[in-house]
Amino acid sequence: MIIRNRAGFAKGVAAIVAAGLLASACGGSSKSGPTKPSGPATTQGQQQAADEGKPVYGGTAVYGLPAETSGGYCDTDSQLAISGIQVNRALFDTLTVPDVKGEYKPYLAESVTSNPAFTQWTVKLRSGVKFHDGSALTAAVVKNNLDAYRGAYDKKRSDGTSMRKSQLFVFVFLDMTAVKAVDDLTLEITTKPWASFPATLYGSGRLGIMAQAQLDDEKTCDTKPIGTGPFKMQSWVKDDHLTVVKNPDYWRKDTGGGKLPYLDQIDFKPITASSQMQNGIASGGLDLALDDGGPNIVAYRELNKANKIKLSSSDVFPELSYTIFNVTKPPFNNIHARLAYAHAVDRDKLNQIRYKGVFTRASGPFGPGVLGFLADPGLPKYDPAAAKAEMALYKKDTGKDLEFTYTSAGTDPTGLADIDFIKTYMTNIGIKMNVKAVDESTGINAVIGKDFSVAGWRNHPGYDPDTEYVWWHCSAPAGGPCENLVNFNGFNDAVINKAFEVARASNDPAVRKTQYETINRQFAKMVYNGWGFYSLWTIPSAKRLSGVGTLPIPGGNKPFPGYTSGVDPAGLWVTK
Repeated sequence: MIIRNRAGFAKGVAAIVAAGLLASACGGSSKSGPTKPSGPATTQGQQQAADEGKPVYGGTAVYGLPAETSGGYCDTDSQLAISGIQVNRALFDTLTVPDVKGEYKPYLAESVTSNPAFTQWTVKLRSGVKFHDGSALTAAVVKNNLDAYRGAYDKKRSDGTSMRKSQLFVFVFLDMTAVKAVDDLTLEITTKPWASFPATLYGSGRLGIMAQAQLDDEKTCDTKPIGTGPFKMQSWVKDDHLTVVKNPDYWRKDTGGGKLPYLDQIDFKPITASSQMQNGIASGGLDLALDDGGPNIVAYRELNKANKIKLSSSDVFPELSYTIFNVTKPPFNNIHARLAYAHAVDRDKLNQIRYKGVFTRASGPFGPGVLGFLADPGLPKYDPAAAKAEMALYKKDTGKDLEFTYTSAGTDPTGLADIDFIKTYMTNIGIKMNVKAVDESTGINAVIGKDFSVAGWRNHPGYDPDTEYVWWHCSAPAGGPCENLVNFNGFNDAVINKAFEVARASNDPAVRKTQYETINRQFAKMVYNGWGFYSLWTIPSAKRLSGVGTLPIPGGNKPFPGYTSGVDPAGLWVTK
């Protein structure tokens, strides 16, 4: 069960790699073929946009984001949660991008193709694309970016240390073994068998391609971004605003041949207090906001119903809010402890009482729209009697009563109230639940270091399920310790390992679907996580603002309907 603590959603390490592996075939002439996700692919925002009229050029939009980005925008090293990703999409472009079906299409790349074994990839770049400093997008620069992401960029700082060595994307790119620039616009990439590799080049919007000058900037890489994106950084006052202005040389055009972006400027404002975000939208101080808070969503719906604001929400390809169990030490190394917890809490009542019923209860690691989604994989259901029976089995195994400490990565009052709600359920059946409320950084580090029993977590943006390989696959013999440092649960499951391996090497949708459904059912059986709710990222906006989630991607396909990486800022426009 996740605690929906705005400050405690793993914005650090958990957020940075969460969608670093994005798997599906790239469009163009890729031989790997598309991976078909299951489920619907619609959003309220796209349905609403049909009557917004013709885009208007110029103007400024003020965009409220739920957090500040502490680590900056040196993408190989940055720690980007959804707020940072939204800004990143204004500054940088990625090599590929998902479309409305979750299939990956060329973006900065003109095409991505492979050999039949999915071990040799050819990436051809678009010609004429320039970075914000006027330098050209070339295969050599892209190679250096990819080498930096995978920890293989060999340029040194003045002190002799590696110039760029991503601490987290190295886990994402373990199966990439070589990158070669063949000519100015062509790269050859060698991987282990990896049919879904092209989608990795998107990285949920985090895998931006930086100019060589930024890549080699020792001191200010994080504060002076130089991308190819639709906007350039103008100013950044942390915890107050980040302002970007139009890139007049941006390479993309809209479907009518018009230059992008439409806006002259966007002022991104970090707003950590939920009430301030809601008030900003209601008063008109914000033109749009990115929000997933239950009470705020209820308020936005009322404003929309009264025709005071526009409202876009996405309930497909969602993130997951959940409880993460540490299975490497007591008490949750014992499955009866995990089952007792899972049976003890009424998630439906939690949703109704705490979140006004706006969220959908999660059934597994893959949400609606994602390949492998199952409405009922066999999860434990709310059953106090079953919880007590599992407690008795735990005591039989260990000789101890079930007691644990819940780590809250953040001290937001709303999140702490949620924890108290869960604690009441535990107390009612005789489980002693202690609460350790710490600041966000301390809480995240506790999970990374496995210095926790159970914690609230949010992760796993709803992209292709191969994105989860980095989090849950182990190469070490099953049953023993997992060598994967970002498998924060610490489990090493033979069924899950094998299914990920088979799925990664195949481009057959039927094969992949079967494997991911196997993973889904194994999670339900072993209760490594207590699934809470799917995220419902919602974008309320002023009546004067248009273009939320509607701009087609290059080639004309509709854009990805999930909002776990925000929306394409190039398509936003305001009526003056």
